[in-house]
Amino acid sequence: LLWRGCSFAMSSDLQILQAFTRRCGTKVFYADVVTIQFEEVEGHDALENVVPTSPKTSAGPRFGPPKKAYLCVGQSCLCLLASSMSRRLQAFNGQVDYAWMEKVAVDASSRTKFLVALSLSKVKASLNSFYKGPSQFIVESDDRDELLKLISTYFVADGLHRHGKFESLPRFQHDLGTSPAPSSIVPPTGYKKASFRNYTFFIRKDFQDVPNAVSKAATGHFSMAASKLFDRTFSWSSSPGDVELLVSVVDPLPLASLRPLGREHVRWVALECKQSLLRSWNARVVHNRPYMKKMNLANDVASWSCWEMFIEDNDFTWAVIVLRRQYVPPVLDTAQDFILAMKCRSAKDRERKKNVEACLMRELAFIADSFSPQPHPNLNLDLVQAKLDALLFDDEAFHWIYDRFKLVPVGHFNIHMYCTVFVKGVVKKLYNEHVLNSSECVNEMELKTDAVCSSGTSDADMEPVHVILKALAHPGEGLPRTNPNPESIHAWQARVACYFAYQMDGGMLGSRITLATLVEGVHNGRVPQEVSIVFENILACLLHLRAEDLRVPWELKVITAQMLGLGLLSPLPESAGKSGDAEVQGVQCSFNDRVMQVLLETGHLRKVLQDEDAGKDCMSMEYAHLLANLLSCSAASTNLKACVCRLIIADEAVGEKGQSIVLADGLARLMQKGSSFLVTYASAAMVNLSQSHEVVRSHFIHQDLVPVCMHNVRMKDTDLMLYSVMLFVQLTKRSNHRAALEKYGVLQLCFEVLDAIHEQLDHRWRVVAELCVVLGQLFCDQEAVAIAERPEHKVTTSLLSLLDAALPPGAGAGRALSESSSKIVTKAIFTLQKICGGEGVRSEVCDSNILKKLVELLEDQENLSNVELMNNVLHLFALLSVGRNCSAKIQQFGWGRVYDTLMASPLALSQDAVRERIQAIQNNIKSFAK
Repeated sequence: LLWRGCSFAMSSDLQILQAFTRRCGTKVFYADVVTIQFEEVEGHDALENVVPTSPKTSAGPRFGPPKKAYLCVGQSCLCLLASSMSRRLQAFNGQVDYAWMEKVAVDASSRTKFLVALSLSKVKASLNSFYKGPSQFIVESDDRDELLKLISTYFVADGLHRHGKFESLPRFQHDLGTSPAPSSIVPPTGYKKASFRNYTFFIRKDFQDVPNAVSKAATGHFSMAASKLFDRTFSWSSSPGDVELLVSVVDPLPLASLRPLGREHVRWVALECKQSLLRSWNARVVHNRPYMKKMNLANDVASWSCWEMFIEDNDFTWAVIVLRRQYVPPVLDTAQDFILAMKCRSAKDRERKKNVEACLMRELAFIADSFSPQPHPNLNLDLVQAKLDALLFDDEAFHWIYDRFKLVPVGHFNIHMYCTVFVKGVVKKLYNEHVLNSSECVNEMELKTDAVCSSGTSDADMEPVHVILKALAHPGEGLPRTNPNPESIHAWQARVACYFAYQMDGGMLGSRITLATLVEGVHNGRVPQEVSIVFENILACLLHLRAEDLRVPWELKVITAQMLGLGLLSPLPESAGKSGDAEVQGVQCSFNDRVMQVLLETGHLRKVLQDEDAGKDCMSMEYAHLLANLLSCSAASTNLKACVCRLIIADEAVGEKGQSIVLADGLARLMQKGSSFLVTYASAAMVNLSQSHEVVRSHFIHQDLVPVCMHNVRMKDTDLMLYSVMLFVQLTKRSNHRAALEKYGVLQLCFEVLDAIHEQLDHRWRVVAELCVVLGQLFCDQEAVAIAERPEHKVTTSLLSLLDAALPPGAGAGRALSESSSKIVTKAIFTLQKICGGEGVRSEVCDSNILKKLVELLEDQENLSNVELMNNVLHLFALLSVGRNCSAKIQQFGWGRVYDTLMASPLALSQDAVRERIQAIQNNIKSFAK
């Protein structure tokens, strides 16, 4: 398509464009529902037999009454179709060539109308010399500006094609004498209405347009002095600078394109936006949550969903709200995203930061609430019904359209009737086999079936399997009845299966009957085997697992047989898990994502693929291959891949016969190719696998995946950093693995990250704690210790600063450490004791105030019950007490007060090694004191 940026364009839907192309007889690139008024000419009958509305005595041209029609933009002409799409309009034989156009007059008194003036001589030359029809007409379109842009574009293209020279379409402003534009809601005092790319919103009057290299106005970038927004009493150490507002309008996308792009939910778009703002190690995500839009100023029928974020670093503070307008008129088949971002200079202290956060979020929320489409939304329910009949919507769209307009697929085949009969048949079988205990659902489905089935029909009592097979065998709504394209038929069958699954999974009876209820019927021991087989066949029909090539027909088989034939139960390609491969594809198949997720979450596929040779209750190798293939399959949605990762995390019986390696390959592929959300999920699952299976750690290194993990750390996303560092914890347990990691530069990366985030304990304390564990394990090798002792790395300084921040003043008697502080102190001391062999490090520790805080720490009985913390502190004291200065400092800070308490503690009484270590520290202190 040459034009895809129109807010209300039908041209984003290929099926509708193809229908218009067949009707018009020429290639159509855009179609819009408009109202047309033709000029009245005496003795001409091209005005569709209407009564003139303008009196004969009125001055100027007269125009007939408005008439609904479709205006189709083609490559060399405009086509005019009747609202029924059954024929062309009589005027100009339904076709207006661009060569006939002389000018366009845009109505100055409205925002929807414009006049097209034609050259009468050119019209006569093209049609006939006796032509006496209209030479101008008025068009009213809710999307006037975009429609005129498109007409002007093709006018220029047509001129270049015919004459080889550039000729633009003359365009003027003129008052056509129409009624004024409808009144709109006035902004509140102190605000003004701004517009950008056909959307309006309220902003403060102090905001001014910021020009860019292309335009001085309408850039979507506004700025004003920060003093205009923040309270006058709000003090700054320096000038607060300006507050900037950035508005980004993304081109609309068809609903069917959201899943392949990984944008099914507005949250995934917000995550991409968040990642672009995490530019420094100091960046912090304060808020990351859904937002509810509170106003609908344009009476828009579309659905709005929003996500808000608040991000700050040392330089700037960002408030961001991402909006999604879904089910956009006129056909409800597109979605459009918008990003509203407001930034200002960061405040320095905590109180000012709270004020900045409150002011920015309040201001941006008001702008988001007032965000509205500029033209009045225009809805074409006829085309919506046609798309419903052809099942060209997804599950969420079916539900939303029915909830809002009470529309269901009908068509010649009446697919909704057969779907109702199908659900009724399944419910009756579940009730007859005592899977359902109440007859309420059966009675309700009887009433629904009677309402949609005509009297006397035999279809109402068909078996559910026969119903769905009959629906799949139908040639397809909207397809030619003779010699239809096999690919179109197979695509129709997949859509039928998806619609039946949607209605079965709560669409018809809510949460009372779902696909999980059907799965329960398969595994219910009281259900006869022949009925259980019927339920399995129904699940196979609803899953509709098939080859991606639509030329291949679908066949009803057991689900496991279908998976085996398509390769879902076979190993991944050998290069699918390697980081250097960018083009290897997974299994090429398609299936109903909703049904697959239910089959996984209910454990159905794990049970039917169980292998006794794999071990008791362990997952089979085939099931492991299935999970790995789904992680790399393009047909799997973001939600399904996240579901697979959750299953791997929760599964405690993976098995020891290679299943863990198969799963690791699938997770590795996702870590390389997935979005930041899926990469985080995959990293968490990989941590669980590597913790339980040492073979996974070796495989991770041998597959050259360490650079992927290092890249994820540098993404600066806190959750992704955490799980990536936890992976390094598992990979640094053995000396050969540590040596491999050091070749990649993991040690230098850890130094860099520790230096950057050791002061960010309020929101990254878990990352800091795990990073200390990684460094402590790396310092088991003397080469790493020697590198850490170099002054340029500042490892000791960072660790001491970290301990000083984690140990509050007076963390002694009566004041135990919090959970986060306890973990940070434990891990930091574990790392510090590894490098305390050098005189320089011991001297730096003794010169700090950490020893005093650690001695005070030993005075609290609750701290003494923390075994790991006490062992690490005592081990550090034992290393430091061999030096005269450190021994004297420990004695000075109160060792004598805590010695007796330590010896009488439960830990010392239960472990000889602890008691001996306490006594060794006491002996060292006494010997140096003498």
